[in-house]
Amino acid sequence: AAGLNMGLAGIPWWTTDIGGFHGGNINDPAFKECLTRWFQFGAFSPVFRLHGDREPHKKPLTGVGGGAMPSGADNEVWTYGEEVYAICKKYLFLREKMRPYILDVMKEAHEKGAPAMRTLFWNFPEDKKSWEVSDEFCLGGDILVAPVLYENQRSREVYLPAGTSWYDLRNGKKYEGGQTITAAADLDSIPVFVKAGSIPRLRAEGRVMELVHVHMIRFKERQAGLQVLPEFLCVLGCGLGGDVDVVPDITHGIADLLLTVRVSPGCIKQRDAAVICLS
Repeated sequence: AAGLNMGLAGIPWWTTDIGGFHGGNINDPAFKECLTRWFQFGAFSPVFRLHGDREPHKKPLTGVGGGAMPSGADNEVWTYGEEVYAICKKYLFLREKMRPYILDVMKEAHEKGAPAMRTLFWNFPEDKKSWEVSDEFCLGGDILVAPVLYENQRSREVYLPAGTSWYDLRNGKKYEGGQTITAAADLDSIPVFVKAGSIPRLRAEGRVMELVHVHMIRFKERQAGLQVLPEFLCVLGCGLGGDVDVVPDITHGIADLLLTVRVSPGCIKQRDAAVICLS
């Protein structure tokens, strides 16, 4: 709620010290969970920062000047064990992929004074229920975030504002707005949704092959029995024969919204084709 109030007060560049600044033992399982959930929240905050004085403190390096002061424990993403490190890496890469979208959000904050972290009612003022929700927020106009706020919580209720549909960023599942759903929230993810009809600018990974005879295609949902986010424009090579499937590529974790072309063996007439989207 503090970040939402700061945004409404006209201060968009808001953040927290992930894990809190004082305390937090790097060997404590409860703190590891707290830091993980905080890190997931931080990835969608206006400023993303891991910062704090961790325990147990280290002995002073010397007896002179600043060296006579004890230092906090290590506080890197790899400090907390392999499980936490894997989750942090996933969200670090997601944040980097979102950089073009975040630049758009920050530009809007600079030019129009719109908050980066927004209450639901900022984006959906006609939805009365949105005025009652204080534990969700929108990053800009297109992404809705429902952070996990309690220890050992592995699911949570999420209100999806009316007037649009929403896609779960983790699996592409579509929900109609104006309802409260129960969303899974295993330790490695938090519920995040993208507004239908929007195409947040994300940074594509370097998995691009040569394209030949390309044209633009807008896929319809569940084309060929496979769920495809319908709002994403894709570029396909036209020099293909045989069977071509288009499937969401979520093999790299949460919100890897690149699409992959999968062709049957021996059906390529000219060159491999690739899909480029979200640019």
